[in-house]
Amino acid sequence: MEPTVLGIAAVLTALIGPALAIAVRDSGPVRRTGWVGRLCGAVVLWGVAGLALWLGSRAVGSDLLVPPVDGSALGWGLLFGAIGLATFPVQMAAAKLLRRQPAPVEAIEAIAAVPLPGRIFLLLTAGLIEEVLFRAVPIILLHDLTGSLTFAVVVPLLVFVLLHRSSWGPLHLLFVALAGSVLTAAYLIGGLWAAVLAHLIIDAPLMLTARSIARRARSGSVSPGRPAMDETV
Repeated sequence: MEPTVLGIAAVLTALIGPALAIAVRDSGPVRRTGWVGRLCGAVVLWGVAGLALWLGSRAVGSDLLVPPVDGSALGWGLLFGAIGLATFPVQMAAAKLLRRQPAPVEAIEAIAAVPLPGRIFLLLTAGLIEEVLFRAVPIILLHDLTGSLTFAVVVPLLVFVLLHRSSWGPLHLLFVALAGSVLTAAYLIGGLWAAVLAHLIIDAPLMLTARSIARRARSGSVSPGRPAMDETV
């Protein structure tokens, strides 16, 4: 199969495949199982990412899509992770200005219902798999196919933001867009592993302390959107 065809197939898999994971998560039988449905959706994402990587590696080579880990990538990851966390005040200020909650309590409680091992799995899925699907595969291959870095960056970012609409309210998408832009910059400057580490840093506060956050949100002592970025699409 021609590299161009493989590249197009890889991009379509990476950008459309996550919608399949959402469909699995939100389908009737799975949805009724509660947090199990979320884990099922995450498992589907791993499969989608594996297929996208396989197709993409046949088009441009695996080393280009998944480079070796190096110290500079980790340094950039720490820096952009800190920048991502610093965008929380922007979200809170926007929520205060508009007199709306940054994120629905129900979204936080849905994550809190997942046992800790499951939340760790969701964290790894968001940090690793989403960076493969929304940064590594589409940016490299779209740039290769179109010759436009702007197009290759903007399209995956838009898809990344829109796919979070099913889980979070419209206002929270402001933070998703900001954080997604930070992760894209981390990828462009530091590579895949910088973006992965930054994503893990940004999502860890919510995933690891979700139950405490949910209790405080219900009592009204803390805004539910404060530490939340996403819940694996």
